[in-house]
Amino acid sequence: MGKGGAVHEYVVGVRIVTPAPPGSERRFAAVREIGSHDPDLNAAKVSLGVLGVISQVTLQLEPLFKRSLTFLKNDSDADLAEMVTVWGRHHEFGDISWLPAQGKVVLRKDDRVDVSTPGDGANNFLAFRPKPAADIIRVREEGHDGSDDAICRASRVLSPVFKEEGFGFTNDGESFTGYPVVGYQHSIQASGACQDVLEEEE
Repeated sequence: MGKGGAVHEYVVGVRIVTPAPPGSERRFAAVREIGSHDPDLNAAKVSLGVLGVISQVTLQLEPLFKRSLTFLKNDSDADLAEMVTVWGRHHEFGDISWLPAQGKVVLRKDDRVDVSTPGDGANNFLAFRPKPAADIIRVREEGHDGSDDAICRASRVLSPVFKEEGFGFTNDGESFTGYPVVGYQHSIQASGACQDVLEEEE
């Protein structure tokens, strides 16, 4: 099992530059190396420079692995508090999206699998896909009336679309054919396809 998603969990060493103490041979600055066995490492990881200027960070790498994910819909949010606790314990990358206007919950069953598991899935989140500027301007002009009713109506319309599109996940990097979606960690975690599209001509 990994350590978690926070970057500081993978920091195994830092180099910190501080003012040299008075009377030191170093006239202006002192460089301190803090390694994995140093008791100050935990403080240095989250110090944001309070202990000195961080000039170098050493990260521990994790071997490449794949993830297998499936979205499930729960038609009741009555036991949401208990659901969050249980789901988080059972799935390493599990996620829960609450749809309060609909009284429903979307659960993402998302776990680490062996790198030999077939699949080349990717996260191509719908909101990050490239859109023509003209379409975006038109949608803004037409806009909702800003009322709660309009927002709730929009959420009910968009929910089935997201579900049909696999919430933006693809099985082969291009299309969604069904669950589970299996892919390498970096392809499942990161999202967006705009970097592969030429800028729209003006």
